[in-house]
Amino acid sequence: MNQQSLWDTFYTIQAWQKETLDLPQICANKRILELGCGNGKTLKAILSQDPQAVLAIDFSGEALKRAKEMIQDLRVTFLHTNVLALPGDLGTFDVIVCYYLLNNLTPAEQTSLIASLHSLLNPEGTLLLEDYTTGDHREQTTHTLRRDFISQERIKQLLANYTLTSCAENSFSPYKQSLQQRRIIRASAIHPVSSKKYDNSG
Repeated sequence: MNQQSLWDTFYTIQAWQKETLDLPQICANKRILELGCGNGKTLKAILSQDPQAVLAIDFSGEALKRAKEMIQDLRVTFLHTNVLALPGDLGTFDVIVCYYLLNNLTPAEQTSLIASLHSLLNPEGTLLLEDYTTGDHREQTTHTLRRDFISQERIKQLLANYTLTSCAENSFSPYKQSLQQRRIIRASAIHPVSSKKYDNSG
């Protein structure tokens, strides 16, 4: 069974209900692209910031079905497609959100995706990444869904042609009285055209 079919099966059985926490407050009045939107966990956080418009993409039809049931907002356009084969007429975006997507891709696919986003990001735009990092408890388990745990070094490699503005790891226990440790990495980068302005303002 391929990864798309596995994710369709996953979303048929269950879905994430909680809203993503700690999304940077930069989406107000902006045009947003969310890659790998799933059933809308991060999309809810984006909409809470009152964006101008959101294009939410996922390759799982079942995930999009759930997202559409949960989120009915005229500012959102859903697109069923693979992020590795994005249409050429999407336009450009002020913010691109890529949360918990890279871990599902091979290293070569990660590199290809991040490179393709360069032309979709406005000169003043921001790319937001969040994903599982090395040391996460899932690293010790076997799962049919692909998992590639993203290190800080890997983030810096992927964003070498952007201007990295932040990159930090965080660990916490997802359940009370649990020894399991969830480890995530968050990063943000801006289009290289913005780097001089960013440096001067900092």
